[in-house]
Amino acid sequence: MAMTPFVLNLLLAMCLGAVIGAERQWRQRMAGLRTNAL
Repeated sequence: MAMTPFVLNLLLAMCLGAVIGAERQWRQRMAGLRTNAL
């Protein structure tokens, strides 16, 4: 049960990263230093 918050945070981070990556690819722009730091 202690792994549940960790797994949820990991899944949320992966989803948000995918959204940022898809937006960057859609606009055909390179990800900058700030985007990669996220």
